[in-house]
Parts: sequence; structure tokens; C-alpha cells
Amino acid sequence: MFGFLNINKSAGMTSHDVVSRARRLLRVKQIGHAGTLDPAATGVLPLAVGSACRLIRFLPHDKTYLAEILLGRTTSTDDTQGETLSESRVAATEAQVGALLNEFSGEIDQIPPMVSAIHVDGERLYKLVREGRAPSEIPSRKVTVHSIELLDFASPMVKVRIHCSGGTYIRSIARDLGARLGCGGCLSSLVREQAGFFRLSDAYPIDTLADQEVTPLVRPEDALSLPHLALDQTQAERIGRGQRIEAAEISQSESSQSADYVMVLLNGDLLAVCKRDAQMLQPEVVIKR
Repeated sequence: MFGFLNINKSAGMTSHDVVSRARRLLRVKQIGHAGTLDPAATGVLPLAVGSACRLIRFLPHDKTYLAEILLGRTTSTDDTQGETLSESRVAATEAQVGALLNEFSGEIDQIPPMVSAIHVDGERLYKLVREGRAPSEIPSRKVTVHSIELLDFASPMVKVRIHCSGGTYIRSIARDLGARLGCGGCLSSLVREQAGFFRLSDAYPIDTLADQEVTPLVRPEDALSLPHLALDQTQAERIGRGQRIEAAEISQSESSQSADYVMVLLNGDLLAVCKRDAQMLQPEVVIKR
């Protein structure tokens, strides 16, 4: 099997739980996920099957979330699953909430939650916290919020839709919004509606995979959103052996000429992803099916 699966993760499962179940149902060992979802979160979790695991890094990284933020409470995990640290009265108005949400648009510096999967000194942060070795400070990092839309405010609950870059923590936005309002805040619920090519409207529950005759595989040619180059048989054989091809040998569209990476196809099927510069096509990942 080769391709991607668009799974609608249910609450209570870790992303690794979904991968493990997919491996059992499909009887395929080589399966990985693209973008962790917290156990309490639901929605789009793309899975790569077979050699498509080597293509995960080329998937578009933008994501869209539907989130509910609870104002007036801070917790150890920045969501309602954690231990309550403080509770405060919420006096914010809808206008104040909307104005502050606008400050999260664009490129921002964000401090990840204390319980998160980022690496600190070579180890997962949640592991350090669990073992009582939490660092005194967590380094901030730059993320991009393409848009943040206030959908509803019924104090103390704020409902928003956020389109953001990969690596953005919605829990951090909930925490920081509450801090700026002076009452604290945490994430109450989270649904990932989109991850790159994959949409919630097209996602399947994991148990759908029990019927292997209708496994809904997505072709990498559709999911990667990279320019395409068609090769002839001789060129394809060279790329398949890991050899470079001079760019001048191949007819390229304007979009492929400006791209760092391109998909190369033989008879409409993906053969490799190549790094491209003005002179050469260099195979980066050659697909073996």
C-alpha cells in the first residue's frame, strides 16, 4: 500500500494510538502520522502508508482549527485536562476579546505549553515534566497565524477559528489570551478542520480501515501540492538510480522553475521528489513501491 489516509481522530486517542490501530487493521508496518493531535483533540490526522512515510516532510504545513477557549481558569497543561492552578472572574467584553485576538495575527513569538512534545535539550518536554525535570524557562519560537476569527463569545467561553502554520500551539493562544485579559484562560476543546490538502469533510473514522476493500488512500500526487515534471523512460531510469539530470534537458513550467522541490512523474505516477536549482534536478526521495 502506498499513499495517505485522511483520518478523523476521535477524542481519547493519542496520535500514536491511531497509527498503531491503522497498522493492525491494514496489516502494514510502515505507517506514520503528519502532525500530532493531543488526546482530547479531534479532527484531521493525516497518515502516511508505506513509502509515503518518506514524503511527510513535503506535505503543506498549514492547519485550521476550531477552538473553544475557557476564560477565567489557568491549568498545568493550558487546557481543561490539566490541574487547575487558578480561577478568576471574567469581566471581558466581546469587543475586548476581539481586539486582543487580532494581536495574535501574523508572525508571533509563542512559548509552547509546559506539557508538549517539543524537544528541550534533546528530550520531549512532557517527559521532562513527568520526571520532575522541567526546565525553568521554555524558549519561545516564531509561528505564523494566517487568520484568527472570533465566531462566538458567551462569557466565559470564546469560540474561534484559527488558520496557522505548523507548530502553532492553540493551547498557548488560549493561555496568552486569558493572560492579556487579566483573568487567565485555557483550551476547552479543539477540532482540526484542515491540515494542508486534507479536510475534515473528507476524513474517515479509523475503524473504516477494517474494510480493506475500500481503504480511502489519497495519492501523493494530490496531497503534496508540489509542481509536477513529466519524464521520459530514459530520464526516469536515471532518477530511479539516484542520478542527477540537467534542468535544461526537461521541459518545465514556470511554476516548477521557481520551486525548490518538484515531483517527477513517469506515465502519471510519482517516481521521486527532486531538489531543483537552475542547473540540476537532484533526487531527494526516490519512491520504491
